[in-house]
Amino acid sequence: SAGGGAAPAPSTTPTGSDVITIKENKTNAASGTTAATTTKTTVKHTKNETSRNEQGQMVSKTMGTLSKETAEKLVEQAVSNKSDSIEITVSSASANGDAADTAKSTELEIPKTTVASIAKDTDASLVVKTDSGSVTLDNKTLETITSETNGDTVKLIVKENAALTEAQQAASAAIGENGKLFDLAAQIGNRLLHDFQGGKAYVTLPMPDRLKGKNVLVIYIDDNGLCKILNHSVEKIGADDYVRFMTTHF
Repeated sequence: SAGGGAAPAPSTTPTGSDVITIKENKTNAASGTTAATTTKTTVKHTKNETSRNEQGQMVSKTMGTLSKETAEKLVEQAVSNKSDSIEITVSSASANGDAADTAKSTELEIPKTTVASIAKDTDASLVVKTDSGSVTLDNKTLETITSETNGDTVKLIVKENAALTEAQQAASAAIGENGKLFDLAAQIGNRLLHDFQGGKAYVTLPMPDRLKGKNVLVIYIDDNGLCKILNHSVEKIGADDYVRFMTTHF
């Protein structure tokens, strides 16, 4: 029956404050059971645009901004709950952006003052979840970002199927036919942060279809095209395989 549309659709995000804190017990073979406290939110207002990248492939780009108001609530709850991590999810709103041959790209803008507050007033790491995997910046990396003098905004970028710069072309053989290039960046004002100065980022990316069931190498390519192999693990999340690794620079 075509009933009236008065009942709101069940929402997976909390209404009201839109910021929630969850305490979970995580069991780990090495350290036994540890309690982890996460303060989380989902960016509501995202802009989507579709364009073609350097390789002529369609790219579905999602841009989100963490509002000042939500940012303040996140920090407030993280401080009062002594949260271990602050999690921000940015999801594409477009249904057609999920075509298999479409590369995804996500940009999240956060006020720099928020990053400074997290670094100064909590021990939490910052987790950014996107449609193409997630990036966790530890508290030391947030401190490094805060010490950058320019700009009021921090932009975190996760981009699939990026292209090598001219200086990096020497590394193209390492990627080969089946490899997939992801571009991860932290931009403060108009400057890119490369070295976390003692900080670490933990990155989880979806396993490319062509590499499933194969021996996989994770390679970091620097601005000059020099390659460095990073240790990684493969994790199952739901039915999908993900590659997880740690890096000290983007």
